[in-house]
Amino acid sequence: MRQTNHASRLRGVSVFAFAVAGLVLGHALAYLLAVPDPHHRDLILARTGHHYLPAMTQLALILAFAGAGAAAADGILSRRDATGRWRTLAVHLATVQAAAFVGQEVVERVVTDAPLADLLRQHLLLAGVAAQAVVGFASAAVLRWLTRSATRLAEFRWAPLPTPRLVPAFALPTTNDVSRRRDVHRSSAPRAPPIR
Repeated sequence: MRQTNHASRLRGVSVFAFAVAGLVLGHALAYLLAVPDPHHRDLILARTGHHYLPAMTQLALILAFAGAGAAAADGILSRRDATGRWRTLAVHLATVQAAAFVGQEVVERVVTDAPLADLLRQHLLLAGVAAQAVVGFASAAVLRWLTRSATRLAEFRWAPLPTPRLVPAFALPTTNDVSRRRDVHRSSAPRAPPIR
């Protein structure tokens, strides 16, 4: 019971982390698609209050790594295949990210007094919803792969590695070897001619 509770918490952490990271990635893709000119894109981002994006990008990277770790731990603890819930998770992530993107863009423009009509004129909402859907499905696929890989790794029967037989590279001479060498040395030494 406790193991299942930990696995469900880890699953929630991984889904939340990937949703936030996916939102940031989809946001960047939306602006790349809607406004391909980098100079014009930078002007629009500055005018609509996107000064927080560098910090949010760093947070998204941290959350992506944390989410990947949580997904792997979930796969190890739960040890069940998450194939059936992949489509549900993908639709959930895509829907939540698309709704968050639309809300984020509306709030940014209300706060900075930028016209809301620009969202439609520049096709930003259409590009954003499409980017969030693609990123949501990709995030669900990555989460599924991480969980399944960790589950398979945890269930794998690891055979113990054979212990290598250590063979000494050199041997110290024993006392018998030393005395034998002396005897051999004495017998093979040249003899002096006999004294007459």
